[in-house]
Amino acid sequence: MPPAINEQSRLCRCKFRRCCDFTDPITGEQGKLLNARDYKAHQFQQQREDLQVGYHAWDAQTEALAVHQQHIEEQMESLMIEKINLIPSSVIKPNSDYIINKKKQIAAHIGLILDEITAQQQTIRLLDLNPGPLKDSSLLDGLEMCTSVQGFVERSVVSLAPAKHGPTRKHPSIKTLAENAQMALDLLGIKVKNINDLYTKELKKRQHFKPIMQSANSIIQLTTFMVVAIQVILGLSRCGCHWIFQMCDYIVQETAISASQITVPPVIQRLLSKFPCDIRMATSYFNLDVHCTVYATCPKCYEIYSAEMVHDIPVYPERCRARQRSMKQGGSTRSCRELLVRPTQIGKGQINTPIKPYISFSFHDWMANLVSRRTYEENMDSAWQRMKSDEHGDIKDIFQATCIKELKGHNKKMHFSKISDETSGRYLFSLGFNFFNPLRNLTAGKKVSIGVIALICLNLPIDIHYKPKNIFLAGIIPGPSHCWRRPV
Repeated sequence: MPPAINEQSRLCRCKFRRCCDFTDPITGEQGKLLNARDYKAHQFQQQREDLQVGYHAWDAQTEALAVHQQHIEEQMESLMIEKINLIPSSVIKPNSDYIINKKKQIAAHIGLILDEITAQQQTIRLLDLNPGPLKDSSLLDGLEMCTSVQGFVERSVVSLAPAKHGPTRKHPSIKTLAENAQMALDLLGIKVKNINDLYTKELKKRQHFKPIMQSANSIIQLTTFMVVAIQVILGLSRCGCHWIFQMCDYIVQETAISASQITVPPVIQRLLSKFPCDIRMATSYFNLDVHCTVYATCPKCYEIYSAEMVHDIPVYPERCRARQRSMKQGGSTRSCRELLVRPTQIGKGQINTPIKPYISFSFHDWMANLVSRRTYEENMDSAWQRMKSDEHGDIKDIFQATCIKELKGHNKKMHFSKISDETSGRYLFSLGFNFFNPLRNLTAGKKVSIGVIALICLNLPIDIHYKPKNIFLAGIIPGPSHCWRRPV
């Protein structure tokens, strides 16, 4: 009997139940229309299947590497047989001994790399945990281990170059060993990068809940706070902030000399050695730096591309690789090939920067900053008590609306605010999206349009909903003209 279809039905394209083989005869879309319960069950089974396939692939790769490691000696023996039996002594060239010895050395070198890869895989498996319950020291140790493994991967890729480009590259055994080693290094690099990103994200979230400059001297705390406030609120330049830091340094020195009638005491000297002199360092103490990702946007089709970090420098693709389909029925596709970057002078060097950057901010970092403020988390958790309407039935808060009162959780039985345990927060957000003219809408002014994607937490008290500090700026869509509906 087919599932009951309602307004909550969703199109499933899972491979586990072969929903991807169905085609809607009316719309022509690929997939099978399911109700919410069946759709969730299919997706859950598909995720389990994908996870098991990933584990099987990892185990198969490890087993394959072990088998190849056992065959190294056999390959080396075959090289000696080739030297003795397959090549007649009458046609042996002067470099034959050199080539055979080179094959032996490269085979032994790849065998050592494979052994080290197996050891590094065991290390990564120990780190593949949920970072939430771990202590800060454990997270830092894990990041150091990830850095060590990443360094090993980079060195091993370089050391494999003679096997892939040297005189022995065409030998079947050497070629097979080099390909398997390269594949294992690629898998290891992807795994360690994911773990490193996970641990780094967890550490950044915890920074908002730690005391600011707890171990610093009170004079340094007050001075740093004063200069940072002047720079953030009044917009003072870096040179001006540097001058204020120097003047505060001189004032502390002269005050100490006047009080002691001698040179600067050792205590004050130690204090001045820790005195900040750069506003960027002072700002980092207060966690004011916003974590964001800059994408390169195609000026033509609005496809976005992330950067690859090469020696701490973001490197973007030079041209757009998206394929556009012709507007005609049955038309062919063609590559966009629009230019994405332009050269920019940075100091004495030159790097490529996006022509049209799209900036996306970290929601996890913003949420950690929001709940770390005093009384904010308590007010957000108590918002569900505002669902009671007044005696006249007037609705003064969105929590008094019928849709919120009847909002169910994932089990479709309990209210959204009562699912899970009492320590978990249940928050509602409002998503806003609009374009505006940053140069103001003047009659003879320029027509420029920039898009903003904003998120507002409805659990906050009504009077502080739309305060700038409580609004999450999810993304800024670059101008000068607004894009069409499909890229958004």
